Amino acid sequence: MARENGARTGRPTVEEAVAIEERLLRRVWQLYVDGGFANVSYDAIAAAERMSKRTIYARYPSKDALFRGAVERRMQRWISENHLASDSRFEDPVQAFVELSLAVLLTPDALAMSRILREEDGRFADLAERVRYGLHVAVTRLAQLLMAKGMTGDTDAQDTARSIVDLLMGCAMSTGPILNEKARSHYLDDQLPRIFKAVDRLVLTSRV
Repeated sequence: MARENGARTGRPTVEEAVAIEERLLRRVWQLYVDGGFANVSYDAIAAAERMSKRTIYARYPSKDALFRGAVERRMQRWISENHLASDSRFEDPVQAFVELSLAVLLTPDALAMSRILREEDGRFADLAERVRYGLHVAVTRLAQLLMAKGMTGDTDAQDTARSIVDLLMGCAMSTGPILNEKARSHYLDDQLPRIFKAVDRLVLTSRV
């Protein structure tokens, strides 16, 4: 057998096929993170991966199908990797939610997901809907935390939670992605006191 790049040719093993697929979709997602949908091209992927366009077409016959496969893969992994952890430095559950959620929202992957909502909704409405569902889950969880702290009324809790999540998304989008985990931690140290005050104002307003 020999590979496509010259080392071997022939049909890959099951393990090799899985590895090729993983590498291909990872490359597509990275191109999207770096430059948007226009930056996802068969030529760019083939050049970066030393893979023939024929091999890519055999797996994904259109650019839309290729992009969809990459986003689906990343969504599944990103959601599983970023369930809210229990290692926040804050004991207050709402503050812990804010800290951990903002840390996730500052990652390149999260900001790329928000780009799907802004730029790709018309082309990939189902993917955008999945992103919206993820936000809905976050809002519902935060509303439950607010009610556990004494907020009465599910509607008020949902509205306040949505406002808080919008605030966090706005902070992340205005700041841009922070690649380094240590740098994200420094950002949180600097910004969380101000954000907590804004969150407190939102909660107080909902009780008036």
